[in-house]
Amino acid sequence: MLLKNYFYAFCLVFLGLAIQTQAATNSVPTAYPKIRIATDFQRLSAGSSAWKTYVTTQQVPAAVDYLQGALNVKYPQVNPIKSTATNTCGFATPTALRNGVNADIFVFFNSVNNSNASWITATTLCTLSGGTVRTPIAANIGINTYYMETADMTDPLGHNSNIYIIIHPRHYW
Repeated sequence: MLLKNYFYAFCLVFLGLAIQTQAATNSVPTAYPKIRIATDFQRLSAGSSAWKTYVTTQQVPAAVDYLQGALNVKYPQVNPIKSTATNTCGFATPTALRNGVNADIFVFFNSVNNSNASWITATTLCTLSGGTVRTPIAANIGINTYYMETADMTDPLGHNSNIYIIIHPRHYW
């Protein structure tokens, strides 16, 4: 399917983070720890059972592994991310987030099936940390299942394309 609009995805979440990536010299300051990403899949309502299994066990974990290996955080969270709010990112706050999650960012994933939408993935920043340096600590990523199919794992290009959709901010199709 050819789409001509921009698609926003996973990395938009990180635009507000004070991130340090490898410099041209391939040196990363050892003082900056790797980013820690926690995910929540309870809001994946659209999509087949096979699609949900693919997203939760293969696609998103691969994207998270990539980002956690590639990104360092200048201002990591020193305390667990915790919410006492009834709702976070437009959803009921999950128990894990109420108890506290040791991460730099907590990402909710949800899904819709909308043939009229002009997006594959859409990212919303929900919560910023307090203090002097306000970094994103909660975000929501919506996935439009109409445009994203379960990759056949015998086709590495299809799987790679789906990972690309999750971790890159704009897509031209």
